[in-house]
Amino acid sequence: MPVLAAVILSAAAGSFCNMLIYRLNNGVPLLRPAHSICPLCRERLHWFELIPVFSFLFLRGRCGSCGEKIPARYLFVELAFILTAVIIVWRLPAPAWPHLVLSWFVWAVFFSDWEYQEIPYFFSLGFALILFYFGLRGSPANLLIWLGLFLFIKALERFHYRRPVFGGADFLFFFLLALYFPLVKYLLCLYLAFFSGLIVSLVLLAARRAGRDSLIAFTPFILLAFVIVQYGGGGLAYVL
Repeated sequence: MPVLAAVILSAAAGSFCNMLIYRLNNGVPLLRPAHSICPLCRERLHWFELIPVFSFLFLRGRCGSCGEKIPARYLFVELAFILTAVIIVWRLPAPAWPHLVLSWFVWAVFFSDWEYQEIPYFFSLGFALILFYFGLRGSPANLLIWLGLFLFIKALERFHYRRPVFGGADFLFFFLLALYFPLVKYLLCLYLAFFSGLIVSLVLLAARRAGRDSLIAFTPFILLAFVIVQYGGGGLAYVL
């Protein structure tokens, strides 16, 4: 796949993903209205406001109708899609399109959970389907580990925290990776997810950006671990 084609396709996918993240997490129907709208004033966007990356920079991150600042997440999503497309086409063997589609769903889940701490079923389903396409290599031992982890966390929530601290999506993604990875890679994925989550939590506590009772989105750390284990021996390792 040519780099330019991958960039254009991923830029369009990133813009579409921004729309899905907003609408699916805010109860806005996908087809009503059928045109793109400002997430703040809900006015219809003009064509020059729909060009990925360039529109955000040209308008200085503000809506052309109400003048309010558009969340920077819109720019970050589009840039993430584009930069990932360049890395995939340059560094991974052909065919590139399955890895490209996988990256779209990884970023969609990541940004949705990071901003809203919610993951729409559409994103989870898309991630699961692309994993099925790549092929499931999990073992029964993986499922036993997942079940033990599930029961341990639920017991911890009930008897120590007295409230849920893990979301259903976290368990779902751990389950999907249990089906996908061989045993050793699954154990490595679990370790990296919890280790990276611990490091970030300690940094946030030290910077007083979160309290001891604060909850942070955990699925992004699962996805980080997934990408490292999936591509750690290939061309994406150096960007992590």
